[in-house]
Amino acid sequence: MDWSKVKNILIIVFIGLNVFLFSFVINIGEGKDVSESNLKDAEIALNKNGVELECKIPSYADQAEKAVKAEYSIDQSKVFNVLMDSNAKVDGNIEYNKEYKYDEKIIVFIDKNQFKYTNSKPDDDNINITSVSQADKYINPILKKMDLSLSGFKLDRSLVNEDGSITLIYVESYNKNISIFDSRILVNINSDGIKEIQCTLNKIEAKGEPTQTISAYQVLLRNFNVSGTVIKDIKFGYKAESSVQNANIYLPVWRIRLGDGSEHFFDAFTGDKIK
Repeated sequence: MDWSKVKNILIIVFIGLNVFLFSFVINIGEGKDVSESNLKDAEIALNKNGVELECKIPSYADQAEKAVKAEYSIDQSKVFNVLMDSNAKVDGNIEYNKEYKYDEKIIVFIDKNQFKYTNSKPDDDNINITSVSQADKYINPILKKMDLSLSGFKLDRSLVNEDGSITLIYVESYNKNISIFDSRILVNINSDGIKEIQCTLNKIEAKGEPTQTISAYQVLLRNFNVSGTVIKDIKFGYKAESSVQNANIYLPVWRIRLGDGSEHFFDAFTGDKIK
C-alpha cells in the first residue's frame, strides 16, 4: 500500500471537513429558524466525530435581549407553616442561613427568594407514590399552599433514584416557553412523603436592544467533538451572567445536557461557555 498517497488523501478529507464545519460556525442566521438541511448536515458532522445525539437540535435562531433580575420574595411564613409541624414556632423574624429544626425536619431560608427543606423520616401515611406522574400530582397542591404554584413552571427533569425515591426538577418559564434556569424547584419524594425541597425563584424582565443569537448547532459544532459524548437535551433560556448569588444581569443561553447528567451553559450571543 502506498502510505504517502493514503496520507495525502486523509489530509484532503480533514481539510474539507474543517472547511465544512467552519462554514457552519460562521453562518449566523438573520432572525430566522435554521433550515432542516443545515441541521441534518450538522448532525452528520457530529456523528462523524463520534458525538451521539439523543434529541433534536432546535431550529431556533432569532434575536433576544439581555434581562435584569426583578424583585421577588417568597412568603416565608407560609412556607414554614406548611412544611414544619404545627407545634414548630419561630421566635421573632426569620433569620437567613439559620437552621430551624423540629423532630426530623430542617428548614433553612438562604435569602428572601431561596430556601432548603429536608425531612429524614417523612411519615405521610396517605400516599403511595411509585411513579413520576404520581409524585408530580402529589406535590402540586402542597406547593400551591405555600404560594409556589407550578402554573408558570415546567417539569424539566425527573429521576427515579436507587433508594426508590423520585426527584422532580421544575424550571420557571419566561414568556411561557423560555426557561429561567436559575429559577427552579427541586423536590425529592418517597413512598412516605417529601424528603427534600430546594427552591430558588428569580423573576426577570427583558431589557436592552434585541441582538442576534447563534443557533444551537453552532454551539454543538464548536464545543462538542470528543468521541463518546452523548447529547441528551438542548434548551434555550436565561441564566445569570455571574455565579454570584445576587447577580442582576441574565443572558440568553443554550443549555446542553450530556448523557452523564452534567449540564453545560453557553452564551447565546457569543457561543462562549459560561463557567
